Amino acid sequence: MAYVIDSDQCIACGWCRDTCPTQAAAGVFKQKVTYSIEVAMCIDCDLCAQVCPSDCISHRPELQPTPAQLETALARARSTNQRYNQAARW
Repeated sequence: MAYVIDSDQCIACGWCRDTCPTQAAAGVFKQKVTYSIEVAMCIDCDLCAQVCPSDCISHRPELQPTPAQLETALARARSTNQRYNQAARW
């Protein structure tokens, strides 16, 4: 399962990018800056959709990463969590 950003409604605030534990959300620079979510890195955590001020992120259950991609994404999320916890201790 994955989330998708509607580029027509995206205001390029970057909150999805800043919140994503796997860094699946990234800026797309075309005629205007918008964000997109890399399906292979999405762990279906819903954090991006929760913080989006323009409500342009929707759940798309038909989009699914492969098991190997999901494991890679989960490992990245665990690593991000460990770094955050270590920084919080200081």
